[in-house]
Amino acid sequence: MNIRWCVCFPRRWAAGLVLVASPLLSQASVHLAGEQAPETGVSVRADPGHGARREAQEAMQRGDYLRAVQSAQRQLKESPGDAEMRALLARAYFLGRNYEAAARVLQQEVQSSERSEQAPSELHLQWLLECYEQLGDGNGALWVLERLVIHHPKRAYWSSLLSLWQKKLGPDHRLTLDFLRLRRATGSITTAEDYLQLTAWALRSGAALEARGTLDEGFSKKILGVGPSADAHRTLRAQVQKQVEEEQKQLSSPDWETNAVAARNGMLLVNAGLSEVMRGEHVRGLSLMERGIRIGIPHAPQDAKLRLAIGYLNAGQRSKAIDLLRTVTGRGGAADLARLWEWYARQS
Repeated sequence: MNIRWCVCFPRRWAAGLVLVASPLLSQASVHLAGEQAPETGVSVRADPGHGARREAQEAMQRGDYLRAVQSAQRQLKESPGDAEMRALLARAYFLGRNYEAAARVLQQEVQSSERSEQAPSELHLQWLLECYEQLGDGNGALWVLERLVIHHPKRAYWSSLLSLWQKKLGPDHRLTLDFLRLRRATGSITTAEDYLQLTAWALRSGAALEARGTLDEGFSKKILGVGPSADAHRTLRAQVQKQVEEEQKQLSSPDWETNAVAARNGMLLVNAGLSEVMRGEHVRGLSLMERGIRIGIPHAPQDAKLRLAIGYLNAGQRSKAIDLLRTVTGRGGAADLARLWEWYARQS
């Protein structure tokens, strides 16, 4: 299988993959299990001029999937460009539980569409995702989810894709906050646990302003501040507000930036600048971030570029953000996350 970006998933993720992917697959399952799939152009109309096509369609009606496969293959030998028969062939393979063969046909369809610079069918991608789920193929599922996000961006696809990436990175990866930021940007932060996790990571990274903004959003959507944990949420909000006041006092000190520059602590300026950008202080925030990168980031320069690009995007400088994201390289997750942020930037 020719996959451009390949991520290896441990076997223990197989169960998790089912949980992540299954909400996206119910519609695909209905289309695959039904006797007709009008969206794909597959029908059971008689065509006296093409015996193999008619045989394939009749075999599908009878549930004789092996005969349907054989007849569809004969028709495709005569007419390789017959999209109707390719869709029927994939469906017959799937309903006959030959998921590997179904995936092969569907992947060829997807790649052919991309080579033609056309968006692959969303339904075919959903079918392909179900095939890989049935096969327990985490690499394949990730490959399909990336294409669903690129060609048919929806919150559910973004949420599943980012969940798989976060599992790959592990619970304490240095870029977890940046993944959570992308989840928030794509609307994939939806539960109290999500909001509290992002708040905790922002506080852990010294971004109290961002933590407060996260809590404020959760309260405004009535996800936080309700139910049995409402008092705990309000207590946390008050604590975060105190940290915001301390953070602002530090940032307003005339010596703070001078000391950071003297210490050659470029990442401190980058992180502080991003917090400023996220609270609406775009000019000051971007100035701090750019100065931090000029000073130098000895240990994680690609992370700093990624965050500056996020700052540009939050400040409304989309093209500048995309240009910078395309320069993020190296291993350790920054380049992969930059690619995801670039897709989001192009859609925003």
